[in-house]
Amino acid sequence: MQVHMISGRLTRDPEMVGQNKDVAKFTVAVDDWDSQKQEKTAQYFDCVAFKKQAETVRQYAGKGREVKVRGRMRRREYESEKYNHTIYTWELIVDELELGARPAGETHTDDESPRETREPAPSLW
Repeated sequence: MQVHMISGRLTRDPEMVGQNKDVAKFTVAVDDWDSQKQEKTAQYFDCVAFKKQAETVRQYAGKGREVKVRGRMRRREYESEKYNHTIYTWELIVDELELGARPAGETHTDDESPRETREPAPSLW
């Protein structure tokens, strides 16, 4: 199994989905460098967290929050009626999550926010 680690900021507030709203979907923007254009760019990773990580993301992470994520990549595919072909997407299934700095100007009094949660994600295969 390949393990992927990313560090960046949430691009928007997490979306809670699933029958019991126990799955968190969120996108992390990771800084990158375009050597041809000589400018800073970003890579975007769609992430999916389950159970304890999903609850942590829901409670403590929002747009702009710094996170470190470790997990495995999963490919999904679906048929697009609009474009009449198969669309392939990749998402990072969260195994470990660490919360970092909040966006500048955001004030919180919950000093109890967890920095790291570790729990195996459900098997997908």
